[in-house]
Amino acid sequence: VVANNTSSSEKVQYELSGSTSNGYFKVYSNNKQAIVLNNVSITNPEGAAINNQGKKRCYVIVNGSNSLSDGSAYTQTPDGEDEKAAFFSEGQLIFSGSGSLKVTASGKSGITSDDYVHFMGSPVVSVTSSAGHGIRGKDAVIVSGGTLEARVSAAMKKGVASDSLVCFRGGETTIAVTGGVAYDSDDAEYKASAGVKADQVFVMQDGSLTITNSGSGGKGVSGDGPGYFQGGSLTVTVTGSNYGSSGGGMGGGMGPGKSSASDNSKSAKGIKFDGNIYISAGTVIVKASNH
Repeated sequence: VVANNTSSSEKVQYELSGSTSNGYFKVYSNNKQAIVLNNVSITNPEGAAINNQGKKRCYVIVNGSNSLSDGSAYTQTPDGEDEKAAFFSEGQLIFSGSGSLKVTASGKSGITSDDYVHFMGSPVVSVTSSAGHGIRGKDAVIVSGGTLEARVSAAMKKGVASDSLVCFRGGETTIAVTGGVAYDSDDAEYKASAGVKADQVFVMQDGSLTITNSGSGGKGVSGDGPGYFQGGSLTVTVTGSNYGSSGGGMGGGMGPGKSSASDNSKSAKGIKFDGNIYISAGTVIVKASNH
């Protein structure tokens, strides 16, 4: 189904139910909108299950039991369009409701917005990705409520990632990462996996966050800027070995910035920020088997 919304109405609501093993839902819109997931199951063998090409705010209300799956190869993406995940949106994604959503990604990431992703209310969202990130918001990923689970197995991919802010304000989040190190040809460097990666700022204010990473060179929480721990509960367990010719030399629980002594070495760490780490409240537990 392709929805072309050119209505003058300020807001439009779409309700999805039923099932398909060879279909998708795609929106072109200039308006704010809501997508109600009401016991729907969508599998698209050739790309995203839901693709929102609108750049305005998109509310996703999760009711009942729902599932979305992409294909291993994205073969039908039109020229000039992005399609980066099983659930992809150009605009902001705001999840709420009290139902469940299971996302299975084998071609690209699980849930991605080229703006931000915000989880609120009490939905149960489970994402499994074997090819890309679990959840990625270019401008931010914010968790204010609900139950969130991300399982990621691809090399150098992240459970939750943002080019800017990752913030936990509440809810219960569990992330399991198993992928190791791989060479990123776009950035011309080796990269490791991480439970959470914030390119600018990481903030933990409330709720619980549990991360396990067994990938070589893997991180629990990683950031290119500062990390702020202001409340809530964080538990990180890292069991992967150091990676590369030098082994990094600085594996362990918590550490700063660039630790490798060679271009391809990555050290496994529970928490790593290039900026300062500020802990003012809450509980932070880090376990790293490779010291």
